Amino acid sequence: MGTVTSFIRNTPKTSLRAYFDQADIRLTPPVNWDGPGDVVRPILQAVDEMDPVTRDRLETVAERVTGMADEAGEAAIYSIAQDPALRIPTKRATDSERRRPSIPIDGGQGFR
Repeated sequence: MGTVTSFIRNTPKTSLRAYFDQADIRLTPPVNWDGPGDVVRPILQAVDEMDPVTRDRLETVAERVTGMADEAGEAAIYSIAQDPALRIPTKRATDSERRRPSIPIDGGQGFR
């Protein structure tokens, strides 16, 4: 449960809400996400009320996230990010590149 507590305390409210919505985990009692107050205590109370299967799912996610956030996890992420073979191309075409007409390589005559 310590990992879950750490996960909940260190994750922004909007990210927690997105996670619980995406994972289709209904918190009971319901958490007031839009209120100005802290959501940590209500979420931890809801975790205590969860069925064992749902709590195990949450613990698994919390362990994975916490594992990536520790020093060894960060080093692994940075080592992958620095490997050029694993990078995802992020270059987007500029407006001028998108407007550039394409010129057929055969001068528009068609191959004969």
